[in-house]
Amino acid sequence: MESFYCPDYFRTSEQMDLKDYFNKYNQLYKQALTFVEDSETKNRHQDVLLTKQTSIDKLTCPGEPEDVPSEIPDNIYSKTKLNSYPINDIARELNVVQCKEYFDSQLSFKEMMTTNRRYLKPIVKSVAPSKVNDIEPGHDYIFSILIYKPFALEHANRFGNEKMRFAYEIEAVGSNTLTEVVDSIKCFSDDCLFLEVPDTKVDLSSEMFNARQAYPSRTVFIEGVFYNDYRSPDSVDLSKEVTEWAKQKDIGSFVSQSMEDVHLRDLKPKLGYPYVYIHQGNCEHIISFSDARLITEPSYSRRYPRISSFCTKYNMQCFLCSNLPARWMVVKCDRFPHEKVFLCTVCCESYLFLDGKKVTEFQLYPYRNDD
Repeated sequence: MESFYCPDYFRTSEQMDLKDYFNKYNQLYKQALTFVEDSETKNRHQDVLLTKQTSIDKLTCPGEPEDVPSEIPDNIYSKTKLNSYPINDIARELNVVQCKEYFDSQLSFKEMMTTNRRYLKPIVKSVAPSKVNDIEPGHDYIFSILIYKPFALEHANRFGNEKMRFAYEIEAVGSNTLTEVVDSIKCFSDDCLFLEVPDTKVDLSSEMFNARQAYPSRTVFIEGVFYNDYRSPDSVDLSKEVTEWAKQKDIGSFVSQSMEDVHLRDLKPKLGYPYVYIHQGNCEHIISFSDARLITEPSYSRRYPRISSFCTKYNMQCFLCSNLPARWMVVKCDRFPHEKVFLCTVCCESYLFLDGKKVTEFQLYPYRNDD
């Protein structure tokens, strides 16, 4: 694949055996940690004396309020943010304070995930199902895996193609299997089959629209190997046609194997190099291992894999009202100036149906926003 996607274009690293790399790094880390602990023991008395002399308690002014926060709350990640000053009754007379309290009370976690905002790190710390930390410092490492949104590529129209866009970042430890990683990848094409329907009254929760059940096959291509998901009896090898095509074109000989028993620590990826995740037949996502770091604090394996950051969500709005999110895609309708438009349920029923029947010929498909 390097002949088509040169690693120099992506500023990637060399193919790395991270298991061996971090074993060597762990030995150096332990030596450095021992040196630091010895130095701290020798200088403990001087540090205690310096802490007392430079204590923040000495930085006070006459008449200063006593309820000003001075410690960082546990639920805030940034060390530059403190609790806001308590809002009293006099401050609540201001309109801006009233609006802030109202919107804070209305904003939910689901809205934060679907509105046009970007949170680089999780706002709420993930709560582990147990307080037992089974990962000791230096015995495992964390992968940062970037997942990109699927996009259509047409070689005949290279300059008019949709740009590749970042979707979210997943953190996983070396002990996680590839099946656990792909299970944490969320894509709207797994939620519903986009089949033509007669009207908006159809039950999209029925098994007929269950995309995961209809097409359970998945595969990940990493360093010349297709890792297939065979957990379902209906799964097929999505890499079969690709490997045969590659042999005919003399591109290379690719290997196919199951992903169930493959752990991340068994892989030897290039950091920064693009790999491919394929599901639902032809839905392709570019994935990339962007970083790997040694775990230096006790952690719990059940916390991983997890989504650590995600991009801004832009939901498709209704073509007619522009107020509600689109739920239906209308194709080849002579009542619209475009070949396909996206409508909400209210506008679709009121503009294209009369007494439950179509007012003109068109094709109707369910549509799911990427939320």
